[in-house]
Amino acid sequence: MVRVTQSEVPGTILPVQFFTQTALLNTPEKRLIFAVMLDAIVQLRHGDADAAVDAERWIRGETEGAPISFPLACDALGIEARGFARRLFAERAPPGVARGVRGRALPQRAAARG
Repeated sequence: MVRVTQSEVPGTILPVQFFTQTALLNTPEKRLIFAVMLDAIVQLRHGDADAAVDAERWIRGETEGAPISFPLACDALGIEARGFARRLFAERAPPGVARGVRGRALPQRAAARG
């Protein structure tokens, strides 16, 4: 399990949207959906190859039998699914390119140091 701090939440979801008392995550169900969404994003960006492929397939709607679909999860969280998916895939690192916490490609020297 990957632990994520508030500072590592992807820039496509603003922390203020979900980490305030007046946030949309006012029910346990929405918090669970948010946790599923956040895990998919983390796996897509920082997971091993198999986890990233699973996350991509879920976002693209290519999984059968998932308890909740990506568009339905987005709808429950008040996120526009198509635009969000486009942004997630646009911010993904190409193979072999390391990414920093904010999703930007690291310079080669920094990527080599880890």
